[in-house]
Amino acid sequence: MDPEKFKYLHQFNNLPHNYTHLTVVVKLALKKFVITAYPIAKKR
Repeated sequence: MDPEKFKYLHQFNNLPHNYTHLTVVVKLALKKFVITAYPIAKKR
């Protein structure tokens, strides 16, 4: 596991296309950070 990488998952009720959650990945780097976010569909 990378200690400089963090993953967050949050549920939303109003995302389009039957998506239910938003996943955000944050990667820390020297004097900056990179954020990637994407929707996913989970069964409720």
